[in-house]
Amino acid sequence: MAVLYKFGIQNHVGADALSDFFKMIRINTHVGVSPNAMLNQLKQMEELLPTFQQQCEASTPSGTRKAVLAADETFFSQMMILVLMDLSSGYLVLESTLNDRSFDTWFSAAEPRLKALGIEVNHAISDRAKALIKLAVTGFECDSGADVFHEQYGISKWLSSALGRRKAKAQVQCEKAENALKTESSLSAKDKEVLQAKRISAQETLENADKVQQEYREQLQAIAEEVHPFSPEQTASTARRKFIG
Repeated sequence: MAVLYKFGIQNHVGADALSDFFKMIRINTHVGVSPNAMLNQLKQMEELLPTFQQQCEASTPSGTRKAVLAADETFFSQMMILVLMDLSSGYLVLESTLNDRSFDTWFSAAEPRLKALGIEVNHAISDRAKALIKLAVTGFECDSGADVFHEQYGISKWLSSALGRRKAKAQVQCEKAENALKTESSLSAKDKEVLQAKRISAQETLENADKVQQEYREQLQAIAEEVHPFSPEQTASTARRKFIG
C-alpha cells in the first residue's frame, strides 16, 4: 500500500511498472500484482483518500494552533483551484475549485477550513497579488510575506539583464581590441603597447563580468534550494529566519 501510494498516486508510476517491481521482489507469490490488479487497487485508494482525510482531521486534538500558511492559485486548463498550504507539514488546508480569486472568494473558502482545523494564521506567504495580501492582513489579521519565487523574479527583472548587458559590452570591447591588434600591423611599438594594454584591460573586464554573472546565478539558485517557503522539507519558521537573515 505504501509503494502504491508513494509511487502510483503521488509520483504517477504506471501500473505495468508497479506490477514488474512487485514481481521482482516476489510479492506475486503472496498476492495478485497484475497491471489490472494494480489499477483496481489504485482506484480504490483514490476513492478512499477523502474519507481518510476526514478521519485524520476528525482525530486532530481540539484547541487552536498557530501556523504559517502559503496561498496561491493553480490552473488546469480552464479550471482554477485555490490552494492553501500549511508550510511546516506540506498539508493542503484548502484545495477548492472556484470561479474567481478575489479576497471575498478566498476568505469565504478559507475561513471555514481554518475554524474546522483550529488554525490561527500568524504569517501568510504568497505572491504580491492584492487579494492575497488583503487575505493575510485583513482576513487572517497577520503579516503578509512574499514567496521566494516572486522575489527571485523581482531580482532577475532588474539585475539579470543589467549583468547581461555588462558582459555583452565587455565582449564587444574585447573583440575590438583583438581585431585592432590583428589588422594594424604598421603601428609603432608604442601604439602596439597601447592596444595591447587595452586588450588586456578588455579581457579582464570580460572575465570579471562573466564571474559576477556566474556568482549571481549561483546565489539565485541557492535561495531556491535553501529557503523556498513552499518546501515541506523544512519548517516555515526556519525558512523565514534564513530568508530574513
